Amino acid sequence: RVEGLLEKASKIRHPRRFWRRKPRRNLHLVELWAAASSLSRTCTLVADREAVQAMGNIDGLAGGLVLLHGTASQKRQLQRRELRSLLEDAQADFPANLRWPLWFEAFTKGS
Repeated sequence: RVEGLLEKASKIRHPRRFWRRKPRRNLHLVELWAAASSLSRTCTLVADREAVQAMGNIDGLAGGLVLLHGTASQKRQLQRRELRSLLEDAQADFPANLRWPLWFEAFTKGS
């Protein structure tokens, strides 16, 4: 108690100590951007997971993603109802050890 009173008294006696601000760590723009992009990516993944759970399988979601982001040949393959072969090709083209660079690129681009 006495220490608190002495601290307040010293601030009254020395008003500059009262107006001094403690140094705060500034958030950098890069940190804010990284947080926002990771939050966006997390929301996208959660939405995809909920869509798969609602539909019961991944076929509808994968087909929609191919329609939105796929190449022309992938879209033709989807029209021929070869979605399973598209998924198998994607898994064969990108094994687990090659996915990390793609995930890192998606994280840094914020997409």
